[in-house]
Amino acid sequence: MEGTFVSLLPPLAAILLCIILREAILSLFIGVFVGALILQGFNPFSALFHSVDGLILNSLIDEDHLMNIIFVVLIGGFVEIMNRSGYTRYWISALANVLRTRRNAGATIWASGMLLFIDDYANSLIIGNGFRKLVDRVGISREKLAFLVDTTSAPITSIMFISTWIGFEISTIQSVLDAKAIEGFSGYGLFFTSIPYRFYPILILFFCFWLVWSQRDFGPMRRAEEEAIRNGGPGFDEEDSNASGVESPSLLTLFVFAPFAVLTLFTLVFLTYSGIRNGALIDWNTPWATMADIFNNADAYRSIVWATLLASVMAYGIHLLLLRESFVKVYDAWLDGCKSMFPICMILTLAWSIGSVCTELGTDAFVASILGADFNPLYLPAATFICAAVISFSTGTSFGTMSILIPIVMPLALPFSESNPEILNATVGSILGGAIFGDHCSPISDTTILSSAASGCTVTAHVNTQLPYALTAAAVASICLLTVNIAPAWTLNIAGMLALVIIAYSVGRKPAGIVEQGSNLVG
Repeated sequence: MEGTFVSLLPPLAAILLCIILREAILSLFIGVFVGALILQGFNPFSALFHSVDGLILNSLIDEDHLMNIIFVVLIGGFVEIMNRSGYTRYWISALANVLRTRRNAGATIWASGMLLFIDDYANSLIIGNGFRKLVDRVGISREKLAFLVDTTSAPITSIMFISTWIGFEISTIQSVLDAKAIEGFSGYGLFFTSIPYRFYPILILFFCFWLVWSQRDFGPMRRAEEEAIRNGGPGFDEEDSNASGVESPSLLTLFVFAPFAVLTLFTLVFLTYSGIRNGALIDWNTPWATMADIFNNADAYRSIVWATLLASVMAYGIHLLLLRESFVKVYDAWLDGCKSMFPICMILTLAWSIGSVCTELGTDAFVASILGADFNPLYLPAATFICAAVISFSTGTSFGTMSILIPIVMPLALPFSESNPEILNATVGSILGGAIFGDHCSPISDTTILSSAASGCTVTAHVNTQLPYALTAAAVASICLLTVNIAPAWTLNIAGMLALVIIAYSVGRKPAGIVEQGSNLVG
Protein backbone atom coordinates (compact mmCIF):
# COMPACT_ATOMS: atom_id res chain seq x y z
CA MET A 1 0.00 0.00 0.00
CA GLU A 2 1.26 3.46 -0.87
CA GLY A 3 1.84 5.49 2.26
CA THR A 4 -0.48 8.36 3.14
CA PHE A 5 -1.07 10.40 6.28
CA VAL A 6 -3.41 7.66 7.47
CA SER A 7 -0.41 5.32 7.72
CA LEU A 8 0.91 7.42 10.62
CA LEU A 9 -2.18 6.82 12.74
CA PRO A 10 -1.19 3.42 14.24
CA PRO A 11 2.20 4.53 15.64
CA LEU A 12 0.81 7.95 16.62
CA ALA A 13 -2.05 6.29 18.49
CA ALA A 14 0.41 4.02 20.29
CA ILE A 15 2.68 6.94 21.25
CA LEU A 16 -0.10 9.22 22.49
CA LEU A 17 -1.80 6.46 24.46
CA CYS A 18 1.52 5.45 26.03
CA ILE A 19 1.90 9.03 27.26
CA ILE A 20 -1.70 9.28 28.48
CA LEU A 21 -2.28 5.78 29.86
CA ARG A 22 1.35 4.95 30.76
CA GLU A 23 0.60 1.38 29.75
CA ALA A 24 2.65 -0.02 26.87
CA ILE A 25 0.75 -3.27 26.21
CA LEU A 26 -2.70 -1.70 25.90
CA SER A 27 -1.35 1.23 23.88
CA LEU A 28 0.45 -1.02 21.41
CA PHE A 29 -2.62 -3.24 21.00
CA ILE A 30 -4.78 -0.20 20.23
CA GLY A 31 -2.14 0.89 17.72
CA VAL A 32 -2.36 -2.53 16.06
CA PHE A 33 -6.16 -2.31 16.08
CA VAL A 34 -6.10 1.14 14.47
CA GLY A 35 -3.88 -0.25 11.71
CA ALA A 36 -6.19 -3.24 11.22
CA LEU A 37 -9.14 -0.84 11.12
CA ILE A 38 -7.56 1.01 8.20
CA LEU A 39 -6.66 -2.21 6.41
CA GLN A 40 -10.18 -3.60 6.84
CA GLY A 41 -11.97 -0.56 5.49
CA PHE A 42 -12.88 0.80 8.94
CA ASN A 43 -15.02 -2.21 9.81
CA PRO A 44 -14.48 -2.57 13.58
CA PHE A 45 -15.49 -6.24 13.79
CA SER A 46 -13.28 -7.30 10.91
CA ALA A 47 -10.47 -5.15 12.34
CA LEU A 48 -10.72 -6.84 15.74
CA PHE A 49 -10.57 -10.33 14.23
CA HIS A 50 -7.77 -9.32 11.85
CA SER A 51 -5.75 -7.84 14.75
CA VAL A 52 -5.79 -11.13 16.63
CA ASP A 53 -6.24 -13.79 13.95
CA GLY A 54 -4.10 -12.10 11.33
CA LEU A 55 -1.46 -9.74 12.64
CA ILE A 56 -0.78 -11.07 16.14
CA LEU A 57 -1.12 -14.76 15.23
CA ASN A 58 1.15 -14.36 12.21
CA SER A 59 3.74 -12.77 14.47
CA LEU A 60 3.64 -15.74 16.83
CA ILE A 61 3.90 -18.52 14.25
CA ASP A 62 7.19 -17.18 12.89
CA GLU A 63 9.97 -19.60 13.92
CA ASP A 64 12.47 -16.90 14.88
CA HIS A 65 9.84 -15.10 16.93
CA LEU A 66 9.02 -18.30 18.81
CA MET A 67 12.70 -18.95 19.49
CA ASN A 68 12.97 -15.41 20.83
CA ILE A 69 10.04 -15.93 23.19
CA ILE A 70 11.61 -19.17 24.44
CA PHE A 71 14.82 -17.26 25.13
CA VAL A 72 13.00 -14.48 27.00
CA VAL A 73 11.19 -17.02 29.19
CA LEU A 74 14.37 -19.02 29.90
CA ILE A 75 16.44 -15.96 30.77
CA GLY A 76 13.69 -14.79 33.13
CA GLY A 77 13.83 -18.07 35.03
CA PHE A 78 17.63 -18.03 35.11
CA VAL A 79 17.80 -14.47 36.45
CA GLU A 80 15.26 -15.18 39.19
CA ILE A 81 17.20 -18.23 40.42
CA MET A 82 20.29 -16.05 40.77
CA ASN A 83 18.36 -13.11 42.19
CA ARG A 84 16.78 -15.10 45.01
CA SER A 85 19.99 -16.78 46.06
CA GLY A 86 21.02 -15.73 49.55
CA TYR A 87 24.62 -16.45 48.60
CA THR A 88 24.58 -13.85 45.83
CA ARG A 89 23.52 -11.18 48.33
CA TYR A 90 25.91 -12.50 50.98
CA TRP A 91 29.02 -12.14 48.87
CA ILE A 92 28.04 -8.64 47.79
CA SER A 93 27.55 -7.69 51.45
CA ALA A 94 30.89 -9.32 52.30
CA LEU A 95 32.54 -7.23 49.60
CA ALA A 96 30.93 -4.12 51.06
CA ASN A 97 32.56 -4.87 54.43
CA VAL A 98 36.12 -4.45 53.11
CA LEU A 99 35.56 -1.06 51.48
CA ARG A 100 36.57 2.05 53.41
CA THR A 101 36.49 5.17 51.17
CA ARG A 102 33.88 6.96 49.11
CA ARG A 103 35.87 6.53 45.90
CA ASN A 104 36.45 2.81 46.41
CA ALA A 105 32.85 2.23 47.45
CA GLY A 106 31.44 4.13 44.48
CA ALA A 107 33.79 2.46 42.00
CA THR A 108 32.92 -0.98 43.38
CA ILE A 109 29.19 -0.31 43.08
CA TRP A 110 29.72 0.84 39.49
CA ALA A 111 31.84 -2.22 38.65
CA SER A 112 29.33 -4.57 40.28
CA GLY A 113 26.55 -3.09 38.19
CA MET A 114 28.63 -3.52 35.05
CA LEU A 115 29.24 -7.19 35.87
CA LEU A 116 25.55 -7.94 36.55
CA PHE A 117 24.61 -6.97 33.01
CA ILE A 118 22.23 -9.84 32.33
CA ASP A 119 19.07 -8.10 33.54
CA ASP A 120 18.31 -4.53 34.56
CA TYR A 121 15.71 -5.49 37.19
CA ALA A 122 17.99 -8.01 38.90
CA ASN A 123 20.81 -5.49 38.71
CA SER A 124 18.77 -2.81 40.47
CA LEU A 125 17.48 -5.13 43.20
CA ILE A 126 20.78 -6.84 43.99
CA ILE A 127 23.06 -3.80 43.80
CA GLY A 128 20.65 -1.34 45.41
CA ASN A 129 19.82 -3.52 48.41
CA GLY A 130 23.31 -5.00 48.68
CA PHE A 131 25.17 -1.68 48.99
CA ARG A 132 22.61 0.48 50.78
CA LYS A 133 24.26 0.33 54.19
CA LEU A 134 27.72 0.71 52.71
CA VAL A 135 26.95 4.12 51.22
CA ASP A 136 25.58 5.26 54.58
CA ARG A 137 28.84 4.28 56.26
CA VAL A 138 31.16 6.08 53.85
CA GLY A 139 29.02 9.19 53.41
CA ILE A 140 27.54 8.63 49.95
CA SER A 141 23.95 9.79 49.54
CA ARG A 142 21.15 7.40 48.74
CA GLU A 143 20.49 9.57 45.68
CA LYS A 144 24.02 8.88 44.44
CA LEU A 145 23.48 5.16 45.03
CA ALA A 146 20.25 5.29 43.01
CA PHE A 147 22.15 7.06 40.20
CA LEU A 148 24.85 4.37 40.22
CA VAL A 149 22.26 1.58 40.29
CA ASP A 150 20.06 3.07 37.57
CA THR A 151 22.97 3.96 35.30
CA THR A 152 24.46 0.46 35.44
CA SER A 153 21.13 -1.28 34.81
CA ALA A 154 19.37 -0.52 31.51
CA PRO A 155 22.30 1.30 29.79
CA ILE A 156 24.67 -1.67 30.18
CA THR A 157 22.00 -4.35 29.70
CA SER A 158 20.94 -2.78 26.40
CA ILE A 159 24.39 -2.93 24.78
CA MET A 160 25.56 -6.36 25.93
CA PHE A 161 25.47 -9.27 23.50
CA ILE A 162 23.57 -11.46 25.99
CA SER A 163 20.85 -10.08 28.25
CA THR A 164 17.10 -10.03 28.81
CA TRP A 165 16.93 -7.14 26.33
CA ILE A 166 18.80 -8.48 23.35
CA GLY A 167 16.06 -10.81 22.16
CA PHE A 168 13.67 -7.89 21.88
CA GLU A 169 16.19 -5.62 20.19
CA ILE A 170 17.45 -8.03 17.54
CA SER A 171 13.98 -9.41 16.74
CA THR A 172 12.54 -5.93 16.20
CA ILE A 173 15.43 -5.10 13.87
CA GLN A 174 15.14 -8.45 12.09
CA SER A 175 11.42 -7.99 11.49
CA VAL A 176 12.15 -4.87 9.42
CA LEU A 177 14.88 -6.66 7.44
CA ASP A 178 12.48 -9.54 6.73
CA ALA A 179 9.64 -7.24 5.75
CA LYS A 180 11.89 -5.35 3.32
CA ALA A 181 13.56 -8.58 2.09
CA ILE A 182 16.99 -7.10 2.84
CA GLU A 183 19.85 -9.55 2.36
CA GLY A 184 23.39 -9.32 3.69
CA PHE A 185 22.30 -8.16 7.14
CA SER A 186 20.91 -9.84 10.21
CA GLY A 187 19.26 -8.49 13.33
CA TYR A 188 22.19 -9.60 15.47
CA GLY A 189 24.73 -8.26 12.99
CA LEU A 190 23.14 -4.80 12.96
CA PHE A 191 22.79 -4.91 16.74
CA PHE A 192 26.53 -5.59 16.97
CA THR A 193 27.69 -2.96 14.45
CA SER A 194 25.43 -0.32 16.03
CA ILE A 195 27.03 -0.68 19.48
CA PRO A 196 29.74 1.98 18.90
CA TYR A 197 26.96 4.39 17.85
CA ARG A 198 25.01 3.95 21.10
CA PHE A 199 26.58 7.16 22.30
CA TYR A 200 24.16 7.86 25.15
CA PRO A 201 24.51 4.53 27.00
CA ILE A 202 28.28 4.49 26.50
CA LEU A 203 28.77 8.10 27.58
CA ILE A 204 26.47 7.96 30.60
CA LEU A 205 28.26 4.82 31.83
CA PHE A 206 31.61 6.58 31.49
CA PHE A 207 30.28 9.81 33.02
CA CYS A 208 28.94 7.90 36.01
CA PHE A 209 32.33 6.29 36.64
CA TRP A 210 34.24 9.54 36.19
CA LEU A 211 32.02 11.43 38.61
CA VAL A 212 32.65 8.73 41.20
CA TRP A 213 36.40 8.62 40.60
CA SER A 214 36.91 12.38 40.47
CA GLN A 215 34.58 12.87 43.46
CA ARG A 216 32.98 15.82 41.65
CA ASP A 217 29.28 16.56 41.45
CA PHE A 218 27.07 19.43 40.39
CA GLY A 219 23.48 20.53 40.75
CA PRO A 220 21.09 18.78 43.15
CA MET A 221 23.40 15.77 43.44
CA ARG A 222 26.18 17.81 45.06
CA ARG A 223 23.71 19.15 47.61
CA ALA A 224 22.52 15.62 48.36
CA GLU A 225 26.12 14.46 48.80
CA GLU A 226 26.93 17.33 51.16
CA GLU A 227 23.88 16.53 53.25
CA ALA A 228 24.88 12.85 53.45
CA ILE A 229 28.38 13.85 54.61
CA ARG A 230 27.00 16.24 57.24
CA ASN A 231 24.59 13.67 58.60
CA GLY A 232 27.21 10.96 58.66
CA GLY A 233 24.67 8.22 57.89
CA PRO A 234 23.23 5.62 60.24
CA GLY A 235 26.32 3.44 59.91
CA PHE A 236 26.88 -0.10 58.80
CA ASP A 237 25.31 -2.76 61.02
CA GLU A 238 27.16 -6.02 61.53
CA GLU A 239 23.97 -7.93 60.89
CA ASP A 240 23.86 -6.58 57.34
CA SER A 241 26.65 -8.90 56.31
CA ASN A 242 24.25 -11.74 57.00
CA ALA A 243 21.17 -9.98 55.67
CA SER A 244 20.59 -12.79 53.26
CA GLY A 245 20.11 -15.31 56.07
CA VAL A 246 23.31 -17.14 55.11
CA GLU A 247 25.98 -17.46 57.80
CA SER A 248 29.66 -17.82 56.92
CA PRO A 249 29.38 -19.91 53.74
CA SER A 250 32.43 -21.67 52.37
CA LEU A 251 34.41 -20.32 49.44
CA LEU A 252 32.80 -23.02 47.29
CA THR A 253 29.60 -20.99 47.32
CA LEU A 254 31.34 -18.49 45.08
CA PHE A 255 30.33 -20.92 42.34
CA VAL A 256 26.94 -19.22 42.57
CA PHE A 257 28.38 -16.75 40.02
CA ALA A 258 29.65 -19.46 37.65
CA PRO A 259 26.45 -19.62 35.54
CA PHE A 260 26.93 -15.96 34.59
CA ALA A 261 30.34 -16.81 33.14
CA VAL A 262 28.97 -19.89 31.38
CA LEU A 263 26.15 -17.87 29.84
CA THR A 264 28.55 -15.24 28.50
CA LEU A 265 31.20 -17.67 27.28
CA PHE A 266 28.92 -20.12 25.51
CA THR A 267 26.87 -17.38 23.87
CA LEU A 268 30.08 -16.25 22.17
CA VAL A 269 31.06 -19.85 21.37
CA PHE A 270 27.70 -20.74 19.80
CA LEU A 271 27.51 -17.46 17.88
CA THR A 272 31.01 -17.89 16.50
CA TYR A 273 30.47 -21.56 15.62
CA SER A 274 27.17 -20.98 13.82
CA GLY A 275 28.51 -17.87 12.05
CA ILE A 276 31.55 -19.68 10.68
CA ARG A 277 29.46 -22.73 9.77
CA ASN A 278 27.08 -20.49 7.82
CA GLY A 279 29.88 -19.04 5.68
CA ALA A 280 31.29 -16.02 7.52
CA LEU A 281 34.49 -14.66 5.97
CA ILE A 282 37.41 -14.83 8.39
CA ASP A 283 40.12 -12.20 8.03
CA TRP A 284 41.86 -11.40 11.29
CA ASN A 285 43.58 -8.42 9.67
CA THR A 286 40.18 -6.73 9.97
CA PRO A 287 38.87 -8.12 13.30
CA TRP A 288 35.89 -5.76 13.61
CA ALA A 289 34.63 -6.57 10.11
CA THR A 290 35.22 -10.29 10.76
CA MET A 291 33.21 -10.22 13.99
CA ALA A 292 30.43 -8.30 12.25
CA ASP A 293 30.36 -10.88 9.44
CA ILE A 294 30.30 -13.76 11.96
CA PHE A 295 27.36 -12.21 13.81
CA ASN A 296 25.58 -11.41 10.54
CA ASN A 297 25.80 -15.10 9.57
CA ALA A 298 25.24 -16.56 13.03
CA ASP A 299 22.05 -18.30 14.09
CA ALA A 300 21.53 -15.75 16.85
CA TYR A 301 18.26 -17.02 18.31
CA ARG A 302 19.36 -20.63 18.67
CA SER A 303 22.76 -19.58 20.00
CA ILE A 304 21.37 -17.53 22.86
CA VAL A 305 18.69 -20.14 23.62
CA TRP A 306 21.32 -22.90 23.82
CA ALA A 307 23.61 -20.81 26.02
CA THR A 308 20.74 -19.76 28.31
CA LEU A 309 19.50 -23.34 28.61
CA LEU A 310 23.00 -24.55 29.50
CA ALA A 311 23.47 -21.78 32.10
CA SER A 312 20.02 -22.47 33.57
CA VAL A 313 20.76 -26.17 34.01
CA MET A 314 24.09 -25.29 35.63
CA ALA A 315 22.45 -22.79 37.99
CA TYR A 316 19.83 -25.35 38.92
CA GLY A 317 22.49 -27.97 39.62
CA ILE A 318 24.66 -25.65 41.71
CA HIS A 319 21.75 -24.56 43.89
CA LEU A 320 20.54 -28.12 44.40
CA LEU A 321 23.80 -30.03 44.84
CA LEU A 322 26.38 -27.51 46.05
CA LEU A 323 24.28 -24.95 47.91
CA ARG A 324 21.88 -27.60 49.26
CA GLU A 325 18.74 -25.63 48.46
CA SER A 326 15.46 -27.49 48.13
CA PHE A 327 14.18 -28.56 44.72
CA VAL A 328 10.85 -26.82 45.33
CA LYS A 329 12.52 -23.52 46.30
CA VAL A 330 14.68 -23.42 43.18
CA TYR A 331 11.82 -24.53 40.93
CA ASP A 332 9.47 -21.89 42.36
CA ALA A 333 12.10 -19.21 41.75
CA TRP A 334 12.61 -20.40 38.16
CA LEU A 335 8.86 -20.55 37.50
CA ASP A 336 8.25 -17.08 38.96
CA GLY A 337 11.03 -15.72 36.76
CA CYS A 338 9.46 -17.31 33.69
CA LYS A 339 6.08 -15.81 34.61
CA SER A 340 7.61 -12.36 35.09
CA MET A 341 8.59 -12.33 31.40
CA PHE A 342 4.96 -12.49 30.23
CA PRO A 343 4.62 -8.69 29.84
CA ILE A 344 7.82 -8.60 27.76
CA CYS A 345 6.51 -11.42 25.56
CA MET A 346 3.27 -9.44 25.08
CA ILE A 347 5.16 -6.27 24.15
CA LEU A 348 7.35 -8.26 21.77
CA THR A 349 4.35 -9.79 20.01
CA LEU A 350 2.58 -6.46 19.70
CA ALA A 351 5.80 -4.79 18.50
CA TRP A 352 6.09 -7.34 15.69
CA SER A 353 2.42 -6.78 14.88
CA ILE A 354 2.62 -2.99 14.74
CA GLY A 355 5.73 -3.35 12.58
CA SER A 356 3.71 -5.49 10.15
CA VAL A 357 0.95 -2.88 10.14
CA CYS A 358 3.39 -0.08 9.34
CA THR A 359 4.89 -2.15 6.51
CA GLU A 360 1.49 -2.89 4.98
CA LEU A 361 0.40 0.74 5.24
CA GLY A 362 3.69 2.08 3.82
CA THR A 363 4.40 4.29 6.83
CA ASP A 364 8.12 4.49 6.10
CA ALA A 365 7.48 5.58 2.49
CA PHE A 366 5.18 8.35 3.68
CA VAL A 367 7.70 9.60 6.26
CA ALA A 368 10.37 9.60 3.54
CA SER A 369 8.09 11.64 1.27
CA ILE A 370 7.54 14.17 4.07
CA LEU A 371 11.28 14.59 4.54
CA GLY A 372 11.68 15.07 0.82
CA ALA A 373 14.50 14.27 -1.55
CA ASP A 374 16.54 17.22 -0.28
CA PHE A 375 16.64 15.93 3.31
CA ASN A 376 20.25 15.43 4.38
CA PRO A 377 20.53 11.85 5.70
CA LEU A 378 23.42 12.91 7.94
CA TYR A 379 20.85 14.55 10.21
CA LEU A 380 18.76 11.37 10.49
CA PRO A 381 20.64 9.75 13.43
CA ALA A 382 20.60 12.88 15.61
CA ALA A 383 16.96 13.64 14.79
CA THR A 384 16.04 10.03 15.53
CA PHE A 385 17.88 10.08 18.85
CA ILE A 386 16.06 13.22 20.00
CA CYS A 387 12.71 11.79 18.89
CA ALA A 388 13.38 8.48 20.69
CA ALA A 389 14.54 10.33 23.82
CA VAL A 390 11.39 12.48 23.95
CA ILE A 391 9.06 9.52 23.39
CA SER A 392 10.80 7.26 25.90
CA PHE A 393 10.92 9.99 28.55
CA SER A 394 7.26 10.82 28.02
CA THR A 395 6.09 7.21 28.02
CA GLY A 396 8.64 5.68 30.39
CA THR A 397 9.06 2.65 28.15
CA SER A 398 12.13 1.87 26.08
CA PHE A 399 10.63 -1.28 24.55
CA GLY A 400 7.55 0.64 23.42
CA THR A 401 9.74 3.35 21.89
CA MET A 402 11.86 0.80 20.01
CA SER A 403 8.82 -1.09 18.74
CA ILE A 404 7.25 2.11 17.38
CA LEU A 405 10.30 3.82 15.86
CA ILE A 406 12.30 0.93 14.37
CA PRO A 407 9.66 0.01 11.73
CA ILE A 408 9.29 3.70 10.79
CA VAL A 409 12.84 5.09 10.88
CA MET A 410 15.07 2.14 10.08
CA PRO A 411 13.73 1.77 6.50
CA LEU A 412 14.72 5.40 5.88
CA ALA A 413 18.35 4.51 6.56
CA LEU A 414 18.44 1.19 4.69
CA PRO A 415 19.01 2.79 1.24
CA PHE A 416 22.34 4.14 2.52
CA SER A 417 23.56 0.73 3.79
CA GLU A 418 26.09 0.37 0.95
CA SER A 419 27.08 3.92 0.11
CA ASN A 420 27.19 5.20 3.70
CA PRO A 421 26.85 2.36 6.24
CA GLU A 422 27.50 4.75 9.12
CA ILE A 423 24.02 6.22 8.57
CA LEU A 424 22.32 2.85 9.04
CA ASN A 425 24.43 1.84 12.04
CA ALA A 426 24.05 5.26 13.66
CA THR A 427 20.29 5.33 13.04
CA VAL A 428 19.79 1.92 14.64
CA GLY A 429 22.09 2.97 17.47
CA SER A 430 20.23 6.26 17.94
CA ILE A 431 16.87 4.48 18.32
CA LEU A 432 18.22 2.00 20.85
CA GLY A 433 20.29 4.67 22.63
CA GLY A 434 17.54 7.29 22.68
CA ALA A 435 15.07 4.75 24.06
CA ILE A 436 17.45 4.16 26.97
CA PHE A 437 17.32 7.85 27.90
CA GLY A 438 13.68 7.68 28.94
CA ASP A 439 14.05 4.29 30.60
CA HIS A 440 16.98 5.71 32.52
CA CYS A 441 15.53 8.93 33.88
CA SER A 442 11.78 9.21 33.29
CA PRO A 443 9.83 9.40 36.58
CA ILE A 444 7.33 6.88 35.20
CA SER A 445 9.95 4.35 34.05
CA ASP A 446 9.89 1.01 35.86
CA THR A 447 13.67 0.88 36.28
CA THR A 448 13.73 4.44 37.61
CA ILE A 449 11.13 3.53 40.21
CA LEU A 450 12.79 0.21 41.03
CA SER A 451 16.26 1.75 41.37
CA SER A 452 15.05 4.45 43.75
CA ALA A 453 13.09 1.94 45.84
CA ALA A 454 16.02 -0.51 46.06
CA SER A 455 18.38 2.32 46.99
CA GLY A 456 16.14 3.76 49.67
CA CYS A 457 15.32 7.18 48.24
CA THR A 458 12.21 8.73 46.74
CA VAL A 459 11.55 8.71 43.00
CA THR A 460 11.39 12.51 42.95
CA ALA A 461 14.77 12.88 44.64
CA HIS A 462 16.30 10.30 42.31
CA VAL A 463 14.98 11.95 39.15
CA ASN A 464 15.92 15.48 40.27
CA THR A 465 19.51 14.52 41.07
CA GLN A 466 20.06 12.24 38.08
CA LEU A 467 18.42 14.30 35.34
CA PRO A 468 21.19 16.97 35.00
CA TYR A 469 23.73 14.20 34.41
CA ALA A 470 21.50 12.38 31.94
CA LEU A 471 20.77 15.57 29.99
CA THR A 472 24.48 16.41 29.86
CA ALA A 473 25.35 12.99 28.41
CA ALA A 474 22.40 13.19 26.00
CA ALA A 475 23.54 16.60 24.71
CA VAL A 476 27.06 15.30 24.04
CA ALA A 477 25.62 12.16 22.41
CA SER A 478 23.52 14.32 20.06
CA ILE A 479 26.61 16.21 18.92
CA CYS A 480 28.41 12.92 18.29
CA LEU A 481 25.51 11.69 16.15
CA LEU A 482 25.68 14.85 14.06
CA THR A 483 29.29 14.05 13.16
CA VAL A 484 29.13 10.30 12.43
CA ASN A 485 30.22 10.89 8.84
CA ILE A 486 33.24 12.96 9.86
CA ALA A 487 35.10 10.61 12.19
CA PRO A 488 34.99 6.93 13.24
CA ALA A 489 32.61 6.03 16.04
CA TRP A 490 35.39 5.09 18.47
CA THR A 491 36.99 8.52 17.94
CA LEU A 492 33.67 10.24 18.63
CA ASN A 493 33.20 8.21 21.80
CA ILE A 494 36.63 9.24 23.04
CA ALA A 495 35.90 12.88 22.15
CA GLY A 496 32.58 12.65 23.97
CA MET A 497 34.27 11.23 27.05
CA LEU A 498 36.84 14.02 27.02
CA ALA A 499 34.02 16.56 26.76
CA LEU A 500 32.34 15.02 29.81
CA VAL A 501 35.62 15.11 31.75
CA ILE A 502 35.95 18.82 30.95
CA ILE A 503 32.35 19.44 32.03
CA ALA A 504 32.91 17.52 35.29
CA TYR A 505 35.96 19.64 36.13
CA SER A 506 34.54 22.97 34.99
CA VAL A 507 31.06 22.65 36.50
CA GLY A 508 31.50 19.99 39.18
CA ARG A 509 32.97 20.49 42.64
CA LYS A 510 33.92 18.12 45.41
CA PRO A 511 31.18 18.14 48.05
CA ALA A 512 32.11 20.16 51.10
CA GLY A 513 33.20 18.16 54.12
CA ILE A 514 34.81 15.14 52.46
CA VAL A 515 38.24 15.51 54.09
CA GLU A 516 37.03 17.02 57.36
CA GLN A 517 34.87 14.03 58.24
CA GLY A 518 37.71 11.56 58.60
CA SER A 519 39.44 8.86 56.62
CA ASN A 520 36.26 6.98 55.73
CA LEU A 521 35.08 9.97 53.76
CA VAL A 522 38.32 10.71 51.95
CA GLY A 523 37.86 10.47 48.21
